[in-house]
Amino acid sequence: MMEKGVRISSYIEGMEKSTSFGDYTTNSPMGTLVENVRRALAEYLLLRPKANGRNMKMQFEFEDGLFLIYGVKYDKSEQEGQ
Repeated sequence: MMEKGVRISSYIEGMEKSTSFGDYTTNSPMGTLVENVRRALAEYLLLRPKANGRNMKMQFEFEDGLFLIYGVKYDKSEQEGQ
């Protein structure tokens, strides 16, 4: 059986990849994967103030081509006070 991997990354639009937590296989201890997802989410939240109005996303890429994206879309009208 082939191992499946996942790469967890955080991005800010228009910037280089901010954080990558590497590859994890399905046979990794579940606690390790959960801990790294927790760390990735914490890092993502820490990056939010640095986004300064840019869209952000956290991406979970799986080897079988599936991926999950959690994104924060920035609404320019919030900054403009409309």
